[in-house]
Amino acid sequence: MRVDYIGEENITEADFAIHNVSDEALEISVIDGKPDYFEIVIPARINPGEVGRGHIRITEPHQVRTTFEKSVTIELNDAANTRFTIPVVRRSGKGNTTASADSHH
Repeated sequence: MRVDYIGEENITEADFAIHNVSDEALEISVIDGKPDYFEIVIPARINPGEVGRGHIRITEPHQVRTTFEKSVTIELNDAANTRFTIPVVRRSGKGNTTASADSHH
């Protein structure tokens, strides 16, 4: 997930989706990577066949123009305790690469 600049705009927030393709409801928890740079909001539970929406936001104003590469790991309560690590990349400065299509500012 990129939280960058698009043209002249400074992107400080982004949305993402978690698809539950299983036949059971899944509980989701953040198990690693809650840095001071950003906050992440995820649904606590996603029912079978549904899509949960997550949101990430840079928390400190001084971080808005700081470059960083961090990550957050989420875990599901399925039999395998499936884990996903989501990279969060911030490049400061005008003219950098674009953010995801779901990004907000």
